[in-house]
Amino acid sequence: MSHHAESARPIKDAVARGIEHAQREGVTLGTLAERCKVSPTSLKNMRSGRPVRHDTAEALEKVLRSLGFTEPICENPRPPGNLPPLAWLRQFRNAHPDGRVGVEPRVGIDGALVLEVASAGREMSVLLTDESDGDASTSEHDPRWKPIAWVKDDWMREIANVERAIGLKRGDSDGFDSSGQLVDRWKNCPLALIPASGDNPNHEISCLPIRYSRGRAFLSLVESSAAGRAPESLWPTIAAGCDYKRTRPPHPGLLGAHVALIVPGEPVPHILLGQRTDAQRTNVGFAHGLWSASFEEGVEPKDRTIIDAFRRGLREELLGDDADGAIIRTMAIVVEQALMNLSVVGLAETRLGFFDVVERWNDREEHRGEHLQLVAMPLEDATVRACIEAREIAPEARRRCVPASRVTWEQTNTWRLHPTSAVRLALALWAVNQRKPR
Repeated sequence: MSHHAESARPIKDAVARGIEHAQREGVTLGTLAERCKVSPTSLKNMRSGRPVRHDTAEALEKVLRSLGFTEPICENPRPPGNLPPLAWLRQFRNAHPDGRVGVEPRVGIDGALVLEVASAGREMSVLLTDESDGDASTSEHDPRWKPIAWVKDDWMREIANVERAIGLKRGDSDGFDSSGQLVDRWKNCPLALIPASGDNPNHEISCLPIRYSRGRAFLSLVESSAAGRAPESLWPTIAAGCDYKRTRPPHPGLLGAHVALIVPGEPVPHILLGQRTDAQRTNVGFAHGLWSASFEEGVEPKDRTIIDAFRRGLREELLGDDADGAIIRTMAIVVEQALMNLSVVGLAETRLGFFDVVERWNDREEHRGEHLQLVAMPLEDATVRACIEAREIAPEARRRCVPASRVTWEQTNTWRLHPTSAVRLALALWAVNQRKPR
């Protein structure tokens, strides 16, 4: 068997499972074939495991991404099962010692495509650049959105839905509700990712200020399209946006700052997990009821650096003034696949114990409602692996968790992870393992 055939096999097997999963969800082979630009016969062959006429694995990868089925995608076969959970990233780094995975999505873990990842023992540098020319007053009319003009009517209708959900009347462009509260905040929309190079060690994300309602509305369209509920006409825009190259047509979105918080524990450090509230209004927030490792924040124009955004989120949602003492670093840049939205992953460490963190969280009046509950989970290889493979807090992991409220924990029946939590769990475990004596 050729080297190429060996390389393609795990990808092809994953595609077969992905097709079966899509069909169970009611998506027909004809719809899949149209989306993936392949023939229905090829899809049938992929599903059955029969040989297909492709010179490379590129077409199979395209099918995988279109299905929303993101097992690790590498140029080598998947590592043996006895390797640690982050072996997917480590293996790829063996061929890329500078730590870059590349601007094309190459590694998928659960619902996230990893574009860039920090090298072992080195800090990733991400710069934010503002391309607004100082005028952000009409974000939905910016000429940069010309490539999506043909879905603008759908976008405007969705904007109205989001505005109503957050308490605005249509046309209240100042973002304040009837009580005078600013509810439609300015956020950063990611336009493009310019990866680090030999001459420039910094990754750069170009941004445009955008009202939350505008970014959230467009991401709702993308999410609906990925689930098969929006017009098929949106698919080319989504597919073109997954790598965030400068040359791809930009679309409205919300740059995310997704942070994992490590707290002291015995015999190993623990990671904070928070269950997102499931009581949020429709069209507000994301991933209702799912488990975050540890929280997500939207980057705002006032954040001068991505570290500022990480620390602001840590302060607002969990630690208050104690966030200033946390050690924070940038670990990865990912695309949340269901939204085709760019986010930066950070890792924070605090000397506060878990129940000290819970006490500060209880004091966060404005933001406390974003999480239903907090738990701490040990960063052990077997525990993290089980969660990543199950895409939820696995039963064996639940037995190892320390809950803030035992009553709430015992009443829990939702265990699914937030789409980027698996990446954050892997990176947090990797960071802890790097400190272990060899």
